[in-house]
Amino acid sequence: MNLKSLALLLSALLVGTLATPVSAQTPLTPAVQDISPSQSTFEEVRLLQERILKRWQEVQEAGLPQASDPEIKRLLQVTGKALQEWQDHQAEGATGRFSQTAQDLFELQVRLMPSRSVEMRGALVNMDLIPPEPEGIRARIRQLKEAGFNTLFPEVFRRGFALYPNRLTEQELQYARKGADPLRQFVQIAHEEGLLVLPWIWAFRILSPDLATRNPILEHLPALRAEPLDGKGYTSSDENVENETRAFISPAAEEWRQLLIGTLADLSARYPIEGYLLDYIRYGNNQTEDQLSQTRFQLDYFRKVGQFPPARIDPLGPLQEDWHLWREEQVNRLVKDLRLQMAGFNPALALGAAVFRNEVNARNTKMQNWRHWSNNNWLDFVAPMMYARTIEELDLWLDWETQGGRADLLYPILGAHQTQRKASEIFNQLGLLQARHIPGVNIFAVRNLSPETLRLLKAGPFRVPARVPHTNLPGAIQAQLKDLRAWLMLPGDAEKGLAPVPRHPGLQGMVYQLAAMIQTLEGASFRNGKVNAAQITGWMLQLQTELQNQRALPAGLSKEIQFRLGYAQALAQVFAAHEPGSFSYRPPTSPPSVILPEARALPQLEIPEMSVAPELNGLLDDVAWNQAVLLPQPFWNNGAARSQARTDIKLGYDAQNLYLAFSNQEPRMDRLRSTIRVDGSERVVSEDDTVEVFLSTGPDPKKYAYFVANPINTRYQKTSWDPQWKGAWQSAARRGEQGWFLEMAIPWLSLGSQSPPVGNLRYGNFCRRRPQEIVPYACWSFTFGGVHRPDRFGSLKLKPLPVPSPSPSAN
Repeated sequence: MNLKSLALLLSALLVGTLATPVSAQTPLTPAVQDISPSQSTFEEVRLLQERILKRWQEVQEAGLPQASDPEIKRLLQVTGKALQEWQDHQAEGATGRFSQTAQDLFELQVRLMPSRSVEMRGALVNMDLIPPEPEGIRARIRQLKEAGFNTLFPEVFRRGFALYPNRLTEQELQYARKGADPLRQFVQIAHEEGLLVLPWIWAFRILSPDLATRNPILEHLPALRAEPLDGKGYTSSDENVENETRAFISPAAEEWRQLLIGTLADLSARYPIEGYLLDYIRYGNNQTEDQLSQTRFQLDYFRKVGQFPPARIDPLGPLQEDWHLWREEQVNRLVKDLRLQMAGFNPALALGAAVFRNEVNARNTKMQNWRHWSNNNWLDFVAPMMYARTIEELDLWLDWETQGGRADLLYPILGAHQTQRKASEIFNQLGLLQARHIPGVNIFAVRNLSPETLRLLKAGPFRVPARVPHTNLPGAIQAQLKDLRAWLMLPGDAEKGLAPVPRHPGLQGMVYQLAAMIQTLEGASFRNGKVNAAQITGWMLQLQTELQNQRALPAGLSKEIQFRLGYAQALAQVFAAHEPGSFSYRPPTSPPSVILPEARALPQLEIPEMSVAPELNGLLDDVAWNQAVLLPQPFWNNGAARSQARTDIKLGYDAQNLYLAFSNQEPRMDRLRSTIRVDGSERVVSEDDTVEVFLSTGPDPKKYAYFVANPINTRYQKTSWDPQWKGAWQSAARRGEQGWFLEMAIPWLSLGSQSPPVGNLRYGNFCRRRPQEIVPYACWSFTFGGVHRPDRFGSLKLKPLPVPSPSPSAN
């Protein structure tokens, strides 16, 4: 077993023994709770105060710096007094002053949050927010420095224009008119303030279709534009999804890749930056087939095979995987080639990438395979765009990006534009990242951070100055262990001849071990091989064993040690997964656009007649369901796999109705969504867990009825020709401990027939929407994406009960 394998094995052993972060099986507790001066009851506020006092007790037991913060002590005193007055109703104006008390309670919670000394705290600074004048730039940077940020990502290249004068394209007009070079001023001032600068670069996107403006790149290089094969491109029915038709340079344009890499080399030669953050390293959203890509794939295939492939690749055909991987490789090559050339012009530069969350969606709709880049160490860090509205959403998305025990250096990008209406949400999301030992955060964008939010960031989670992990992972681990050891030691008194001692007598062994580890890590870097991942991970195991042997530690002290040690272990796991010493190229995995063989044919179904109609009560316990037919387990709607949660679908019929039963297994009932309560609201389709039924109303599958219900039996229906259609049907739903259940009865009259259409083919599909799954839809017949695909409906045939033989006539 090599050292890397040993390190990964030790990491796996530690996963269950270190402090358990907020994970897939842990109920989420917000770090900060909002209270409303006009709506909150005294009991709600009292419970919040109890929670704050419990956290304060933990802080005191652990001897954390907040224990001596005079502002926390003052806020505890004034809020306690105000709540006592409110309870007693003795002081005039107590209710009126509660607005200030609510603000004080909010700030108390923020100030009691942990603050780490090792983490990325990045701010994405839009070009619009970078003034031409040095004074304005200095004010902006100081504002971010005072809030606790340690890294800035100024938007340097976007929409075909640049922030600074360069040879590739024109400078933005507001700067060119004044002959200004704001990037030079930005870098200089940021460095004076002790901040890192990594320019934020749009890679393949060079246009925003909603902004009518000329584009100097396209004026010079029109043939490199990604022109859709059908001439129309893709437009989403979701108004929140931006139309990116013709907004990109084709990733198949090798000329553009080399121009961009050359421009970045020139950028680092002229400005003392610390690296780059690449954005839009992909094809346009659902614009993955363009004319240039098709042309160059055809030529590559001809050179390899000696003949052209089909002009349009059949998604069910044998070339689909080749076609998908070829397009991904066009994107991959920008990252790979840039990484290789960076080693020549400045190996100290860091390379990061802003990427889409949800690997399956990113690969299928954008040809972006960032795991492949990370697997091969082409990136120093990954910044998944996680514009979550709630911590529940963020927790789910983090599960997607870390599934299978993956250990990448993740700096998620949180969307301040999604959280600005609720003051607590940005802090709750930061608290979740801390609890899950995610080693950093980037915030998009600065314009959405209010002065009050910036002040509270510094008072709370950004309170302690922090170093970024990616510049030197072993150094980051050493810094975290130093921080742990320094906190564990009580200061001595030189005048009295008293040496520093551990906070608890039982921690002496851990303190000695920490000192030895810190010394060994001195001077180590990610690539110099002074220490290896097996050593570091072995040390973590020793520390954990030492901690487990200490059973008399105060609860607050033990909890804080576990938290800090768990974070050091998380950094060690990243090092183990990406240690350069024994690294070799890792090819990309099979793309999720490859259809399972058993999913390809359109399914057929015989629906049996039932002798007795089932009772609809949501229990699925009527014996009548024994006569129904059970469908095979559904496929993801992209056809690449079957659903992760079992879904049993049964169908039967009688003279009046078609009957359907759904038994939906759900191991994570806490993530089940059933928020929409008004029948007829189309929001149920986009926001909740649902079952969805598509049934043709005749022999033409394009004319179909659509029935939807969620776990609390909120219903929606329409037809393919009438969105206001209100056909009659019945349903019943019930939630269980490990799933939810739904029964339907759809009259034949609602399906365009006076009686069961025996002998006539009908068509349909049966789907379950499970938003927590990385591919949310699972269907009887997979649909290549969107579920309204009548061309993918399976065929349905009714099977009547056997006609009883006539009894012999009596003689």
